[in-house]
Amino acid sequence: MKQPLLLLLSLLAAAPAFAARAEDLREAKSVLEQAVAAHPGNAELRVHLAFVDQKLGDAAGAQREFEQAVKDDPTKAEARYMLGLLYEKQGAKDKALGEWKACLAAASDEGMKETAQRHIHLLEATKR
Repeated sequence: MKQPLLLLLSLLAAAPAFAARAEDLREAKSVLEQAVAAHPGNAELRVHLAFVDQKLGDAAGAQREFEQAVKDDPTKAEARYMLGLLYEKQGAKDKALGEWKACLAAASDEGMKETAQRHIHLLEATKR
């Protein structure tokens, strides 16, 4: 990973603490879009962009970026998690179930695994 990209990622990790205002979010989105253009296969950048889109109220943009992140890296558990939530909210239970199962398989965080298991259990229970 190149130095500017590493710096950008470290700044983005701190972004939630000081990017509360819409203009800050728009600036973060612009920087992220440039980074994604320079590194189109970087799933981590796409996840950050998706969260910024979500904070800006662009649910479709967030979904698009999360979907691209899992195309770029099918093991990106955080993106799978968010897609599971988004698809459930949309009523797309089969798609949500697939994302939760993929999240469970990819996650290393025990809390994320537990959440995925709960969603899988609930979705499978409603299919019966």
